[in-house]
Amino acid sequence: GSCTPSVMDVTAWAPRDNDIELAVTPVPVWLGCLALAGIGRFTLRPLELVGRASPRLARTTRLSGLVVASTGFWYSHKAKNHALHQMTPVAHGHKVQFLVMDGPFARSRNPMYTGMLVTLWGLGLLDNSCWGFLCSVPFMAYLNWYVVPVEESYLANHFPIQWEQYQRSTPKWIFSKVALMQLCSGFS
Repeated sequence: GSCTPSVMDVTAWAPRDNDIELAVTPVPVWLGCLALAGIGRFTLRPLELVGRASPRLARTTRLSGLVVASTGFWYSHKAKNHALHQMTPVAHGHKVQFLVMDGPFARSRNPMYTGMLVTLWGLGLLDNSCWGFLCSVPFMAYLNWYVVPVEESYLANHFPIQWEQYQRSTPKWIFSKVALMQLCSGFS
């Protein structure tokens, strides 16, 4: 065997770092928003996106939701694995050894969170319900105003030169105006 740790070992064996601790990490909050969407749908009102009068459109919406949710899950998973292959832990509370700026991180500074949001939206479509979209709002706020500032401050302190260049060249969110313009320019 090789002395190189496996992808799963990277986070487990990375040194602890209290500078990047969060009171509540994103995955439990994401799962809470997902549960809230289910509770809202089944105990309050379904809030259907497409009414029962159009079963064909409802099927198309659900199929689209499956594609969107799968794409979001895949993108988040791809970004996580890319970071781990770069020997950079993704779990909070572990020292980041290297600022990952390529792969999925070249289009957005937060591709794992983007994937989580897209998955939540896709599940809303799959369920033909507005609840996935409604419950993504507090999750997005939590990420944008709590998690991402802590992470970006950490990265700016630990990788000041690389972070300055990365922050200038890569948008925070893939669905920001700048990122969408960059994406569209790739098609022209």
